[in-house]
Amino acid sequence: LIGLLRGGPDLQELRRMLSRRGISVNTVLTAGADLPSLERMGDAALNIVLCEAAGKEAAELLCRRFHTPYLLETLPIGAGASCRFLQRVAEALSLAADADGCEELQPFDPACLQGRKIAIIGGPTRALSVTRFLVELGVEPRLVVLDFDTDTRGKISDMLGTACDVLVEPEQDLIFRNLKEKGIDL
Repeated sequence: LIGLLRGGPDLQELRRMLSRRGISVNTVLTAGADLPSLERMGDAALNIVLCEAAGKEAAELLCRRFHTPYLLETLPIGAGASCRFLQRVAEALSLAADADGCEELQPFDPACLQGRKIAIIGGPTRALSVTRFLVELGVEPRLVVLDFDTDTRGKISDMLGTACDVLVEPEQDLIFRNLKEKGIDL
């Protein structure tokens, strides 16, 4: 797993999901990486880039040096995205895709989000993943605030059109003004 800057619950869940499919995680660059795990990076059968800005160049280098293929993925948030993530990883590793394995993933009931005016504020990887999750639920955020851009603005605009404003590196007062003008409540 490359480009995962933080450990914690997301990383634990990714490890758990992959492990249940018989896929072990060799190392995570950079969350929790130590020298022995970095020395084993060339042993991987596949690299999964979860943050393109932080990991794509490393994956390209590992591909050139060790011929390790890589996938560019977003954080799998929600049952549908998690199932697609696991299927793409299995396919890349030439493993049988376990469609039944997705049964354990409980879909989120979007009823509590209907009528809410939602803003997403964060880094491009998480903002794109959360936006995709909400769109799949039929809920469109009205505002996305990014701390930097790696073509995430374009990807979100492709998903939502002009229904959502995307701000990149805005000053705090601009964020608060947009939250108030759009009536954001979540």
